[in-house]
Amino acid sequence: IASEERIFEPLKATVDYLKLKTSWGKFGNDKIGNYMMYPQINPRGQQVVVNGVTYYIPTQANHPDTTLHWEVIKEFDAGFEAQLFKNRMKIDVDYYNKLTTDMLAYLETSSGINSFDVTNFGSIRNSGLEFILSWNDKIGNFSYGASVNGATLKNELIAISNSNADIVTGKYHRTSVGHSVGAIYGYVQDGIFQNQSEIDAYYPAPWTSKPGDIRYKDLNGDNKITSADRDFIGRTIPTFTYGFSLNAAYASFDANVDFNGVSGNDIINAKKLPTYAQFNFYTTSLKRWHGEGTSTVEPALNTAQGHNFESSTNLLESGAYLRLRSVQLGYNFPLQLIKKLNLSKVRVYANAQNLLTFRKNSGFTPEIGGSILAGSIDSGGTYPIPTTYSFGLTVNF
Repeated sequence: IASEERIFEPLKATVDYLKLKTSWGKFGNDKIGNYMMYPQINPRGQQVVVNGVTYYIPTQANHPDTTLHWEVIKEFDAGFEAQLFKNRMKIDVDYYNKLTTDMLAYLETSSGINSFDVTNFGSIRNSGLEFILSWNDKIGNFSYGASVNGATLKNELIAISNSNADIVTGKYHRTSVGHSVGAIYGYVQDGIFQNQSEIDAYYPAPWTSKPGDIRYKDLNGDNKITSADRDFIGRTIPTFTYGFSLNAAYASFDANVDFNGVSGNDIINAKKLPTYAQFNFYTTSLKRWHGEGTSTVEPALNTAQGHNFESSTNLLESGAYLRLRSVQLGYNFPLQLIKKLNLSKVRVYANAQNLLTFRKNSGFTPEIGGSILAGSIDSGGTYPIPTTYSFGLTVNF
């Protein structure tokens, strides 16, 4: 505890408590099930019917990795805790660096036995800063407090066990060394072709463009547009997660407000893609190109032009949001009043959850699920988070 050292004696009036902390640890994880490194048998794998009698033929159920072993996690932490101004302010800051090697994961296999098998996938590093800052004080019958917490995250793939070859998941995602897991991969939009002259003067592509089509950037500088011009254009993992709360009480009344949010992540707006379902277009289509000079962002509504729907920055939306998670107002009846009823506490309150969300994406909610390797695809089917109002009564006898 640093605050007990002589060097901090001049700061006693301000620094009530200061603790420096650091740690390092190494541990393993085997949460993959038992006997996964051995061949397993499905006793009812195949059925054969002979003269009306069903016979079950055992089959091999997996394609085991005989070198399978525990993943190893090494983590280093360093930070400090402090209490200032007669314990009214509290600060907790922590730096973390977590390296997971030989990570266990289910990956696709070409064995023909099972679609996914367990293997030691590779190495991932997660590092960042976590902090909590709070202030609580009281002035007469009025007390109040505020707190802020947050965490940064740098997620980086260090190595992949299959000779560092990229893992391609679906149309939009790619996991590659030096990037975050499940990053979004595609073309970079460079405007909209306004007329045929612009198309003729631009780089050749493997498709035929028309006015109103998306123009993609030539990223590798070979003076043509090919699949080699795709790059990492977004990430599904937030780089910053945060929250803050405010509370106050006066006499018998109290109030509490909580916010939370994320930033640094992206959403794939798959609602823009052609669909066979008989749905109306989204209102963003009102800003589409429908003549020279009408738009430099949204292409024309031509579903035959499939290259407009390639994975690209045209489909990206910000996944950042700030949500008013809850608001609560309460009132405690005076003790001298409820004592006559042989009660020790009576409190009424009103609560609202998910009251407001500040966001930039076009879907029902910015919180889009999905797997770690292929997440944040908004196809319009994500159910919106409801706003909930509740009222309550607490009685203690």
